[in-house]
Order: sequence, then C-alpha cells, then structure tokens
Amino acid sequence: YTYPDALEKYHQAYQLYETRQFKKAKELFSQLLAQFPADRPTQIHLVNCQFYDRHPPGDDWEFATNDYNKSNA
Repeated sequence: YTYPDALEKYHQAYQLYETRQFKKAKELFSQLLAQFPADRPTQIHLVNCQFYDRHPPGDDWEFATNDYNKSNA
C-alpha cells in the first residue's frame, strides 16, 4: 500500500470497529499489519477486534474507551 491507501484502509477498518463490525474490521487491520507490522494503533485495534469477535460487548459499549486492557485480561 502507499501511505494514502493505507490511511484510507485504516479509516475504513476503524469505522467498521466503531459500528461493531469486528470481523470485517479484523480483516482490514490484519491486512494493514501485514504491510506495517510495527504500527501500534493497528496492533491494538486488531487485538480488540479479535477479542470482541469472540466476546461481543454489551449494549453499553462505547468504542472510544480504552479497550486494550480489557482485551488482554
């Protein structure tokens, strides 16, 4: 990916994450991580997507919270 392409894909993945479409977001974050393995935000969102895909959050879930610690519990 070029940087603009990767940024667009990241935004798409993040929008999917925000709308609780974790499986689709996980696919995009995985693709990005294959290209940019050291990208920390992508790593964190991928871990969260993997967790929430297996353990869907409750109705009170807000995507803006710091989910990283919860997903590693």
